[in-house]
Amino acid sequence: MAVTTKPAAAPSAALRAAGTLAAATFGLASRARGKKSLHPEGVVHEATLTVTGAAAAPAGVPLLSDPREHAAIVRFSRGAGLPAALPDVLGLALRLPDVHGPGGHQDLLLATSGNGPLVHHLLLPAPGFLSLPYSSILPYRGGDGSLFLVGAMPRGRARRRSGGDEYDALARAAASGEPAFDIGVAPIGGRLRPVASLTLGPRLEPEANALRFNPWNTGGGLEPAGFFNWLRDFAYPGSQAGWQGADPRELSAR
Repeated sequence: MAVTTKPAAAPSAALRAAGTLAAATFGLASRARGKKSLHPEGVVHEATLTVTGAAAAPAGVPLLSDPREHAAIVRFSRGAGLPAALPDVLGLALRLPDVHGPGGHQDLLLATSGNGPLVHHLLLPAPGFLSLPYSSILPYRGGDGSLFLVGAMPRGRARRRSGGDEYDALARAAASGEPAFDIGVAPIGGRLRPVASLTLGPRLEPEANALRFNPWNTGGGLEPAGFFNWLRDFAYPGSQAGWQGADPRELSAR
């Protein structure tokens, strides 16, 4: 199964300069903060992704179309690191370890957003991790060339259990043993349609927050598309270099 770790097309000098600037900017922000420039603190849970084989899955992406269970790791975080009393853009970073072969991880980086044309490209502050849909914001290109977004939708019962501290709400959803999210795909002009469910498992130790997610950890027909996704291939390593060596406990929400 093919694994993509960087954009296939060779960038022009201007694009490479833009990427170098993005890497330097995020690296400086991380060094100044002493931790991740964005999503600085969070919690990590074990999880299970159950792909249902739904007809809505994009063609040429067996990871989203072939019925199967995958072991997963998911990190939830506050985007700007604002105090818990304030709404923030929330992140859901999902990793399927070794799904494309040894060391070939699939990362999906999602943020709270809307569910529908235009709004699923917006970053929206949310009061809790089980309150709003999540979106990849930027599109993927499938194996057949189609463009689509990937997202997550909190399940109704998980929402009803979401009172109190936002991280405690995740722990309660994990303890239930029931799926907490539907994972879906949406055409650029459409709404999310479920193709899988995500069930949370136990919360991992704070050291797990040192995981380095990257949207270009991908493969199996899933390719980030467009200029801004290309920039992320520079920005993420630049940011990670800036917080390299940070105490993982300082990256964990308390």
